[in-house]
Amino acid sequence: MDELKFNVPIPPKEFRELSKTGNPKLDKELDRGNRLVKKDSQRKRESEPHRAIHFMWFHFLRLCLELEGMNYFFQKRGAKGKIIGKGKKVTVRKKIYKDWDLDGIMSLKFNDWYYTKNKKDIFKGKMNHIGRPQYNSLVKKYNVFVRYFNGADGNYDNELNLCEKIVLKLEKKRYDRVDRTTNKRKSDYRKLVWKEMKSCEDVILACCQGEFPKST
Repeated sequence: MDELKFNVPIPPKEFRELSKTGNPKLDKELDRGNRLVKKDSQRKRESEPHRAIHFMWFHFLRLCLELEGMNYFFQKRGAKGKIIGKGKKVTVRKKIYKDWDLDGIMSLKFNDWYYTKNKKDIFKGKMNHIGRPQYNSLVKKYNVFVRYFNGADGNYDNELNLCEKIVLKLEKKRYDRVDRTTNKRKSDYRKLVWKEMKSCEDVILACCQGEFPKST
């Protein structure tokens, strides 16, 4: 299977404070700088409350376009995830996204597209997200899908190991609610991953139709 080239996992948002130096006068200035950075970050979130969702819509559309370029079909699966046939093909309705600069979006970073290309105005019209989507939940679906897509090789044992690695290491912060005090079987981690994969499939297909994250 071809690997995704343009879509990569989104790292966690982390605020990195400037390290202390041991010099009281300088450290006082560093503390002040850290506080200002935090306030500025909070101010931006408050002034653009939906920017994070627009960020994920941007990335999911890029994922849709790359999958479409691979002529990708979702698989129909039966019990225990067994493939039983071809499902829906990933096909983006280009007319809906005519103002999104589809020819250039794969090579652009979000901020360049959103601000420099002034695409944030798109969301002031008919392109509105549905419901109250959660940023962290969308990142989790996206990351799990990308990691599994690029890591799976068709071997069942390797798949079990990959799923365990995704839950316990690669996306550990996203799976912070998973109870690790119990000795889980590898198949349990596979179920967790496939739950996100199926949910992500629904988001992808909805995104192709101009809906985000998806209609109920």
